[in-house]
Amino acid sequence: MAPLLPSGGLYPTRARWAAILAAATALAAVAVDWPATWDTARGLVPAANEQYGWDAADLADSPGSPEGLTAGFDDADAAQSARLTAADLVLELAWEPELDIESVKVETYEDAYGTGLRLGVAADTTTASGPDCLNAHATAAGRTTDLQWCVHTVQHGPVDMDGFLGKGDGDAWEADRLFVTQTANLDAGSALVDYYGLGAATGDAYETGLWPVGIWTGGEHPADCDDPDLRLRIDDLHLTDRYADPAEHRQRLDEVRDAHPAFPAEGRLLSPACADISGFGPFGSIAVKPFRATGSVPFSGVAPYNATTRDVLPVRAAVVVDVRSCDAGIADCTADAGRETWWAANGGPGGEQMAALLDR
Repeated sequence: MAPLLPSGGLYPTRARWAAILAAATALAAVAVDWPATWDTARGLVPAANEQYGWDAADLADSPGSPEGLTAGFDDADAAQSARLTAADLVLELAWEPELDIESVKVETYEDAYGTGLRLGVAADTTTASGPDCLNAHATAAGRTTDLQWCVHTVQHGPVDMDGFLGKGDGDAWEADRLFVTQTANLDAGSALVDYYGLGAATGDAYETGLWPVGIWTGGEHPADCDDPDLRLRIDDLHLTDRYADPAEHRQRLDEVRDAHPAFPAEGRLLSPACADISGFGPFGSIAVKPFRATGSVPFSGVAPYNATTRDVLPVRAAVVVDVRSCDAGIADCTADAGRETWWAANGGPGGEQMAALLDR
């Protein structure tokens, strides 16, 4: 009897090999780090790169002076401080004792477009703390960078919006609302700010009872504007006693001209109005997309959570900034190019550092 199929089966040998090669090519394409390849083509792979890291024990072994670094502190005399040095880097830190500084990461780099400094700090706080602040002054490669970072957490009981709107009797159980508010003020002179981000992590929601609600509040996609002095003042009702009043809940977002630094207080949650701010990021963070700065730039972010407990729980918070020189266009110098997605911005080295700092 003649065979029902030829010896090659349904697919001739040549076709089988073609299919195998096509599959191998597809797998190889998936394995390629296309953003890194694009960086190489653009000259963004650092010709010189130094990375440094310090933990809480290192900070305790490197005491500094808080003089000149206590802006925003409730009690300057209680400030803790450290002076960290490595190669041409000098980093002076001062912080309020309620912040447990767990990690400091610094990277200095040089590529075809200039030099840069990437600085990240992670601290442990609680769900009932603040405002607590840290100030940093860094010099490296002839560049000076000043950063103030503050964290404040507050929890409110449920607001009877249904009862206020006449939609129910308000007897149904509702979770509390926890707000993790962070502010930063960055002054790197005239520079390209390639990453400017705030992040928070509260652990496994099934264990903590803290469930993230939507996205961070920190700004919006900008209008057609190019005004470095224009600010957004984001909703700060949760920082006031009026939060319990349903009539006050209006989700305000105002454009203002306010030269004050950002701070976790009423009227002080300020962000740049003409910069693109993404409410998504790795491990629960918010970041400003790359922009040019000429002076101090405030940035504020609020992460809301549904809280099913009123126990005081730990919170990890982090700030990361990446500032660099750039004599070309932003698209030429930024490490963010080729990494944007519909759900996240700033997925480059700054976002990677943020993820590492929040990963306890």
